[in-house]
Amino acid sequence: MIITFGVGIEEIKFGLVPSEVIEIWGEPDQIKEDEREDFVVYYYNEKMTKLYFYSEWGDKLVTIYITNPRLQVWNQKVIGTKKMQIERMLDENGIQSKVYDDYDMINSIFCEEIWSIFGFEYERLTTIEFSVLEDENGNGKWPLA
Repeated sequence: MIITFGVGIEEIKFGLVPSEVIEIWGEPDQIKEDEREDFVVYYYNEKMTKLYFYSEWGDKLVTIYITNPRLQVWNQKVIGTKKMQIERMLDENGIQSKVYDDYDMINSIFCEEIWSIFGFEYERLTTIEFSVLEDENGNGKWPLA
């Protein structure tokens, strides 16, 4: 599974609506709605991926959360990779903005320019959550537009 920041993961692109995702990946294993936050999450267990569709964005796919060990970023498998290696990878790919958060044994790096959160446990990457990029007015830069 290959991430393209700002675009999506393989054939699943930001801006798709649920019916389009179902055409590509089939029915999700689970669907959860969060009425307070106004979004729907599609869970794909085999792919170890959650897809977030937000009503304020026209029910489009806005965020992807993935823990799949086959995940690749910049042509490298990354789940399980040490934090310092991920930091080096970000640097090598020109990612300048990094905000660090630490919570006991879980910590993260947020990179605004690729609107992504790299989650770590025990100094090893366990998750990546990434979203559609926005223009200066807060509008989505939809890759399908």
